[in-house]
Amino acid sequence: MFKRMFLTFALLSLGYAAFVRWVPISYDTGQHLQGSNRIKAEGYLYAEGAVPSDVIVGSSLASRMVADSLKPGTYNLAVGGLSLQEGLDIISRSGRWPERVFIETNILFRKYDEGFIKAVTDPAMFVARTHVPILRERNQPSGLLFGWVKEKAKQEVGTMEDLSGPLDGNTEVAGKFMLDEQMELYKHIPGGDTTVQFMDRMVFSVAELEAHGVEVSFFEMPLDTRLMEMPLAEVSRALVHRYFPKHRVYQPSPAEEYVTTDGLHLRKESARRWSGAFRRALQE
Repeated sequence: MFKRMFLTFALLSLGYAAFVRWVPISYDTGQHLQGSNRIKAEGYLYAEGAVPSDVIVGSSLASRMVADSLKPGTYNLAVGGLSLQEGLDIISRSGRWPERVFIETNILFRKYDEGFIKAVTDPAMFVARTHVPILRERNQPSGLLFGWVKEKAKQEVGTMEDLSGPLDGNTEVAGKFMLDEQMELYKHIPGGDTTVQFMDRMVFSVAELEAHGVEVSFFEMPLDTRLMEMPLAEVSRALVHRYFPKHRVYQPSPAEEYVTTDGLHLRKESARRWSGAFRRALQE
């Protein structure tokens, strides 16, 4: 009985491994935010072939940037609910050094998630996931099924967020409530010790990238115009210029209007326009 169960399990595992290996899965298999972040991290850590020429690191703000509006070969390593530092550490621990790294600077003072980094770079599991792709987050059977269902639902009912139409009443009220919350948060500036700690760590990571021949630039995602003038945004901007005076910083044009869902995160149409504007700025 046990032998038969073992053989069945082994055959199913081999069949699933072959499926993952040879059947391309193009849809998103993330089942929750943490899982989606792990898929991004593992996608960079275990990728085969050439290293991406350009890599974006940052928070959920930069994760909204639209891939097909960016330069081909760009890898968006921005992670929701986390910060730029996790992305920088993933590049460092991978040993895969791109030509350029673009660092989003809107969220500078978010607590570092050491547990996330340990989970995706654990030495024992790193070796296992390198050689056994079915152990990676994006290849979990439940994720493949969940992603397939989401993809079919999108095809039948369209995208959940309208790309061009006006906000409906409920969405507008919810967005205003979240914007009010963000405006309250953006009134407060972290203490001096906190800012020094975060900025020193970023300086170390940037120096490591540059020691490996990586060109580093910074960019600011468009926010609601009221937030961009609040104390936290202004201090963050000033710190980047103070600590990295010789580096290029890309900022949104004041002439361009972008729409957010909550004051921070761009709606899809605005994210696409900003991604295109960012790509054009790189070519100047």
